[in-house]
Amino acid sequence: MRRFAFAVVGLAWCIGLVAAFVPLRPGDPPRPAQALAIPGERFASAIGQARVREGGLRVTAMAGANGALQVHAPAPFRAEELPVLRYRFEGLPRTLELSFVFRRADQPDDVRVFSLPGVGTGEGAVDLSTSPHWRGTITEIGLAEYPGAQSVPPGAAFRPFTLLGVELQSPSWSGALAVRRHDWFGRQNWELMSLSAIGPDSPQVRGWPLPVLVVLAASGLWLAGLVLLRWRGARAGRAALLLAAIAWLLLDLRWLHNFNGRHQATRAVYAGLDTEARAALQPDQAAFDAAARVREALAGMDTDTRVFVDAGSDYQRARLLYHLLPLNVAPVNLVTYGTPAQRAGAVVVLFDARAPRWQPDAGLLHFADVAMAAEPILLDGALRIFRLGAAP
Repeated sequence: MRRFAFAVVGLAWCIGLVAAFVPLRPGDPPRPAQALAIPGERFASAIGQARVREGGLRVTAMAGANGALQVHAPAPFRAEELPVLRYRFEGLPRTLELSFVFRRADQPDDVRVFSLPGVGTGEGAVDLSTSPHWRGTITEIGLAEYPGAQSVPPGAAFRPFTLLGVELQSPSWSGALAVRRHDWFGRQNWELMSLSAIGPDSPQVRGWPLPVLVVLAASGLWLAGLVLLRWRGARAGRAALLLAAIAWLLLDLRWLHNFNGRHQATRAVYAGLDTEARAALQPDQAAFDAAARVREALAGMDTDTRVFVDAGSDYQRARLLYHLLPLNVAPVNLVTYGTPAQRAGAVVVLFDARAPRWQPDAGLLHFADVAMAAEPILLDGALRIFRLGAAP
């Protein structure tokens, strides 16, 4: 009888935790009372190339690193009435990230973006009400796909896929369960947080994390055992260790599931390539190619020559510095250009950077503090290389 009571209490405790963590609100119906279903063939391709096929919109090409975008302008509706988004794809590559975009009637020139977990072939679900921008009257919606940021080479990211459709729903228990299931177990791309097995391993988690649920479930079962099964002493200790091991195993299996999914994206890009080909296939292909041109332009130059590096963004600058090693490189954002005397004779590499300004008729490079004589080594679009003269 005690064991039966323990099983009933334990099951009730776990079900109650799931209901609270989802959450299943008492006022919501089991199924959505309202729904706006939009088949994939109603979407139009705004970026990239696509064609309508039976059952959806077949996306056949993306616009380089800009990815692909499919849009649809439904009859205007209130965001608060339809906060649950369910979306279906066939063959969406793991190498692409996915976002939901929308416009509001009060700000028609602004496009709002909401990141989505990928689905491959299947259905995903998110709660758009977690975004402060999902409010007012919605006039246009869309789905955007693009190469995984800082992890997937744009040239190797795309495979054709099909947008089967989306559905916006009012709150319901079935919608809430789908949202939380996809939040906990849906496909995630590589992130800097991806090495975490205990805490969230993706910034897309928008509710209570699964580890908290598992820890509370194990703790509640242990307390129920103390009360109903009268665990004491060594027996209570063994039960605690067993429950901790089971909890850890469940969390580890879930982490390995996500980890394996991320590795599938890596394998999709690099499998079958030799070492040289893999090294040449970079997520930051533009910075990698620019570094190769810089090394070629500076070939034969004294290895002690100081090379100041600047770029249009911190990420571009950091990656360009990495690819230029072991040259004597210096990031301008950290070390600055120093005094005119310190920069005399140095090389300045500018990649998609506006400053310093080059004055070709006078042969001067205009820094914030002084204009210095400079010799252009390479001037080719976004990439500019100069050799500075003596200090003025």
